[in-house]
Amino acid sequence: MPAIGRNDPCPCGSGKKYKHCCSGKPVASAPAVAKAPPVNLESIESLEKGLAQDPGQPEWRYKLAALYVRQRGDHRQALTLLEGVTPQKAQGISPQELWVLRGECLKQLNELPDAVRAYQEAVRCELAALKSRGGQPSPDGMPFFHLGRALLLARDFVQAEASARQGLKHFAHRWQLYEILAMALHKQGRTAEAVDVYRQAMRQLQGLPFPSAQLTRIASIYGSTLAYIQHGAPPPASEDSMPVEPRADGGWATQPVPELHSTLRTIERRDRLSPEEFLAEYARKNRPVLLTGLLEDWPAWEAWTKSSLLQRYGDHRVQVRRSSDVTDDNNQGGRQRPRMPLRDYIAQAMGQAASSDRDPLYLFGLESFAGVERDYRHPPQFAGSTFAFDEAQRQAKALFYIGPAYSGVSFHQHTAAWNALFFGYKRWFLLPPFHFYGPTSIAMHEWASTHRSRFAADLHECVQQPGEILFVPQYWYHAVLNVSDCVGVAVELGPHLELMQHQFGSAPAA
Repeated sequence: MPAIGRNDPCPCGSGKKYKHCCSGKPVASAPAVAKAPPVNLESIESLEKGLAQDPGQPEWRYKLAALYVRQRGDHRQALTLLEGVTPQKAQGISPQELWVLRGECLKQLNELPDAVRAYQEAVRCELAALKSRGGQPSPDGMPFFHLGRALLLARDFVQAEASARQGLKHFAHRWQLYEILAMALHKQGRTAEAVDVYRQAMRQLQGLPFPSAQLTRIASIYGSTLAYIQHGAPPPASEDSMPVEPRADGGWATQPVPELHSTLRTIERRDRLSPEEFLAEYARKNRPVLLTGLLEDWPAWEAWTKSSLLQRYGDHRVQVRRSSDVTDDNNQGGRQRPRMPLRDYIAQAMGQAASSDRDPLYLFGLESFAGVERDYRHPPQFAGSTFAFDEAQRQAKALFYIGPAYSGVSFHQHTAAWNALFFGYKRWFLLPPFHFYGPTSIAMHEWASTHRSRFAADLHECVQQPGEILFVPQYWYHAVLNVSDCVGVAVELGPHLELMQHQFGSAPAA
């Protein structure tokens, strides 16, 4: 530090010369200013603190809005954060990303005209970026996909077709655009053209360097949507097809909660359906069905009563989740997932007394229940090579579940699966492939009361009874609301590898 002259300003800040103020006295050094810790862009709490001190940071506002959507499903608050954030201000964030996030918030809030306009801006920015690169395509092209989905949801099928065709001119590798185009054509009554789109799509995929696992997944998704285009869904079930057999409750509270119950039944029940009939009528057409008469001799009827489970596993610590935090689609990585002894979970969550909790804890998984796999069987309807997973893979993905009334799982999709219910009643909501379902980060009873009517025209519903198996076709969106205490098991089967060929009539005979 250079020496202070007698005629220099005094470092104490008085404004006097040093010789008239602190001359000859020791000069105290200025107190060190503590540096604020850097903002963690992946933490909601850190970003909120940073914005409280500096609310004008557009990058932070964008990052926080994205986290609100991904971790909390709070699209309204995210949209508020995005106000005033422009591509010019938000350095390091592409205009496409900004408009897509804004469009997603608007779509989830059912503000469709504004959502379409936001996605149109994303597409405009994408095309401008493409032009600036001299026509060399980026690896993205997703704004066209988002715009197409919004246009389909708004039932503007002509514009959805035009958008998909424009996107495919520039981003032929963006395989989702073929689905947009096919669905737009199908909704206009041009189903034969929609089928041809899938033939073109498969030829296109064969020339792209996708890993084999990704190709299998894409072909499975294509096959699922194509089956829906070709066959539609089963006809509505009749009341006569609903056998109601009295069952022991196993010690659980299995009286349906009237508020959650439904008289709507649009999924067929088939009693003792043979494996051959199941494959021909449901698996190859990718249609849902309730199967009855298959579980009578399974050990689970005795092994999964409340007393039996408490005796076998009562002290085992199990991981439970809030019902709005069950599916992977929610991506709720920031939420706590507590562990507790099974007997404590059953005492706290199960039974009519717990029904005041509208987002109750739900137990999913096999990891804490050694030997429970011996309590159920794999029905012959799902055996053989029709579905890709072998027995070990199915076992690894099996989910044993226990949940009270009001618990549930929001909309998600995966490969084909079966769900066997032993005690209680489950209300199911299914939507065909490539249909929008609304918010997934809220409890299902809230979705059923506030959002169901928006999607009623395409919903397939039923109340599953004890002793029934529901076949969930691959890549159908599905959600569950437990109407009482429920105990059962769900097993994922893997992709139907020949589903697409069956729609073209080219699959080998079984």
